[in-house]
Amino acid sequence: MKLGFPWLLYGPVLLILPCAGSRAADDKGCVWRLQGPAATVYLAGSIHLLREGDHPLPDVYEKAYEDCARVVFEIDLESTRTVEGQQLSVKLGMLPAGQSMDQLLSPETVVALRGYLDQRGVQASQMERLTPGMLAMTITSMEAMRIGALPRFGVEATFDQMARDHRKPIGALETLEFQLNLFNGMTPAEQERMLRITLDEVEETPKVLASMIQAWREGDGDKLAEELNRNFEPEDAGLVKRLLHERNQNWIPAIEQAIQKPEGENTLFIVGAGHLVGEKSVVALLEEKGYRPQHWFPAE
Repeated sequence: MKLGFPWLLYGPVLLILPCAGSRAADDKGCVWRLQGPAATVYLAGSIHLLREGDHPLPDVYEKAYEDCARVVFEIDLESTRTVEGQQLSVKLGMLPAGQSMDQLLSPETVVALRGYLDQRGVQASQMERLTPGMLAMTITSMEAMRIGALPRFGVEATFDQMARDHRKPIGALETLEFQLNLFNGMTPAEQERMLRITLDEVEETPKVLASMIQAWREGDGDKLAEELNRNFEPEDAGLVKRLLHERNQNWIPAIEQAIQKPEGENTLFIVGAGHLVGEKSVVALLEEKGYRPQHWFPAE
């Protein structure tokens, strides 16, 4: 992660929380606990962009963090802050020289895109060289900023900073280049589909996200999976496979390796919440292999 911007729940996830301001008794969160021979693994569903007022997070996240010797994210956030990372984002997010969105997208999508940009007061010339996938990401970020949601308040940024302050080792399941190329590896039709879903759902974002995030806070995995998948059609199977299912499968060896760590070397994996619920999720794949991840509600 569906949410209005479904694919972002499965990669650089965007989930925006209605203002909470304090923990509630039913804030169970989405954290699974998996006990190995000696070490314990925690799988924590992430919200990438939040507002300052959306803190504190459910207690279960901090308790899982405190019980772990290291933290593993989808990517190393530091790679996104470097000059090299920013240059890579520009390189992989731009169309080849001589191409523009008018040439790549259907006339209907171009009209919808220009209408959105006009409404937001953005010059089309500032966006016309972006790939459809990067356009979708950029629009999502713009909408998040409009309601005060920023990466620095998200789950990853929160625990990335904590881990660095506490000098805990940090790991990554993927590279920035891999995530950026997720979009470039799609067919033109799939990329345009992503953009159209973004444009079609953009006005409903606050309402849809409020429902989804409530499910996340309460730890209602079934409801969260329902919300995450509500916009995908059967013809989107390839899109879902690339953004979600294949990546879930790729992460299993790293989780299995962490399970075999020596006593005391517990690991916290923080990934997009959409990766942990529903069919072919990380949790479901582990269960198929005979593991028994438990939705974790620590005792007070």
